[in-house]
Amino acid sequence: TFCAIPMGMAVLALLFLLFLGSCEAAKTVFLFRHCVRAPGKHISHGKEGDAFKDPSSWADQPDFNMTPDFCLPGGIDILTGTGNLLGQDATLEEPVTLIADAYKSIQRTPATAFALATGLGLQKKDLELELDPVLWEPVKAGVCKSKVNKAAHEQWVNDQLANAERPPNYDQLVEQLSNLVRMKMNISEAQLPCHFGAESKLWGGCYVAQWFSEQLLFLFATGIPNPWDATLTEQLVTDLLPLHMWYRSINSEYVPSVGERYAGLFTKVVDDLASDDKGTHIYVGHDSDQNAWSAILNIVWETAPYKWRPLTLPGGAIRLDKLDNGDIRIRYLAPLFDGQSGSFTMANPYNVGDANPDPNEEYTIPLGDLRNKITAAIDPECIPPKGFVAGCKCEEKKQPNWTLNFVNSQCGCN
Repeated sequence: TFCAIPMGMAVLALLFLLFLGSCEAAKTVFLFRHCVRAPGKHISHGKEGDAFKDPSSWADQPDFNMTPDFCLPGGIDILTGTGNLLGQDATLEEPVTLIADAYKSIQRTPATAFALATGLGLQKKDLELELDPVLWEPVKAGVCKSKVNKAAHEQWVNDQLANAERPPNYDQLVEQLSNLVRMKMNISEAQLPCHFGAESKLWGGCYVAQWFSEQLLFLFATGIPNPWDATLTEQLVTDLLPLHMWYRSINSEYVPSVGERYAGLFTKVVDDLASDDKGTHIYVGHDSDQNAWSAILNIVWETAPYKWRPLTLPGGAIRLDKLDNGDIRIRYLAPLFDGQSGSFTMANPYNVGDANPDPNEEYTIPLGDLRNKITAAIDPECIPPKGFVAGCKCEEKKQPNWTLNFVNSQCGCN
């Protein structure tokens, strides 16, 4: 069964309501990426790699007059609409519990959860919201110490750079992007090689290219004028977005690393699915959550108009349904960015290496097999023990109209 959210047309809306009854799910868990956020200023940080040693070689980065990395108003509207549409799904049982990453009082994940809750609340009345500063960052929160071998990680990255498939016409896309945002620096592979460096991340031209291609998506999705006076069309943005998606698939999918970071989160997801308790759980985090899930299960997903996999879109989500037979159906909720209605479509994953995937074929996995894959990948020492209290530092990031109330933390960030 392929259950799609309506696109605003009356016929599709009627079909959607009819399909709700055919989607048999006893339990549902979502892994959401946060909202469409304001463009950040990371690109101007000289400390982040060889690409930034000579700031004079860069055109001045624009001042967007927005708080970097905060949810854009349009991003909040989109997710409120998504929540409203999900609220109409009769297969999502109450209570609906939303759990958001709140490490260092980050704004965009709690704000996303609040927006989803606002939309869901139009139909679902039993809602709970938790903000957790530990679950997404067990190493940084002090739950465990990292055992990742940096040399092995670097070798894996170099192997990926040498052997992994790249987006078609990669060099031409980089040149097109450079001209669009008026860069003075040549960010081609020949001039600025992609390399493993500080913070165990990829730096060089590929970092710069992915950064700008994602910013263009943020601006296009929310209708904000871009500072380069470029005409941002869906085709242009989706043509350039593989620069970002490809980078993420290498930068965020080293299994020993994600096995530490997501030990607690992914264990909770499986436990939620295994529980006999009714309800829906919505975890609100980051694109790296979805990259990690893709890497551990060795699956990817894609859908038009996007041109790379796995998709990790702002406001997108991995949806896991426990079916009546106990199997877990996995799909990807892909926002359409066709205004701010929150409309989306659903995509079916397929195994990496499948040369001819059928987009209409559902991906299901027995719950026991799913647990085995997660258990094999994670570091059990990084699962936060019950009652663990994080010793964290609150950042000076304020958002009017709401305050952060933390669980498992002594941080009193308000």
